[in-house]
Amino acid sequence: MSETGRDIFRWSAVASFFACYATMMLGGEVLASGSGLGCASWPSCNGSFTPPFVGAAAIEWSHRLGAFTLSVFVTVLFVSALLFERRRPTMIRLASLAFSSVLLEALLGGVVVESRLAVWLVVLHFAVATALLGFLGLIVLLGNLPHFPKRWVEWATRASTDLPAGPPRPAPADPLPGRPTPGDSPWSQPTGPGSSG
Repeated sequence: MSETGRDIFRWSAVASFFACYATMMLGGEVLASGSGLGCASWPSCNGSFTPPFVGAAAIEWSHRLGAFTLSVFVTVLFVSALLFERRRPTMIRLASLAFSSVLLEALLGGVVVESRLAVWLVVLHFAVATALLGFLGLIVLLGNLPHFPKRWVEWATRASTDLPAGPPRPAPADPLPGRPTPGDSPWSQPTGPGSSG
């Protein structure tokens, strides 16, 4: 497997992650500004693929352009996983999940518009986007782990490792020899000819 192919996979994962994050931010702006029906048709915007870039239509169309860019990056990620990551089947599975999620997101985007922003569909749309971001983040982490600086990996290993139990702490010194310590029972004191017990 060529290193160039693996590099394509790694960098398409990074590009997909940031494209997903940016698309989610644009989706948040659509929701916050009430621009969800700025483009009342799908996939076109009010019957045009080059709508006037003003008002609510501009906000909604920006979100759709971001989603399209994300779809391109995730498609490159998926294809490069199939071509160059055969020795790491986990990468292929995660890329497949990301590709399936982005297709589902595109379909949900259209259904959300056609439903006139049904709340449960909007929530589902956001939930799938969140899952997609998680898949992509995991791919970025695992795909780039061999390229992280060694000290980062060592720090992460230390941060995720339990502290050793260590030897038991020594008992505190008895300030008054001969007197029972708080944890002792009076019946456990030694008895003998010189004791009063």
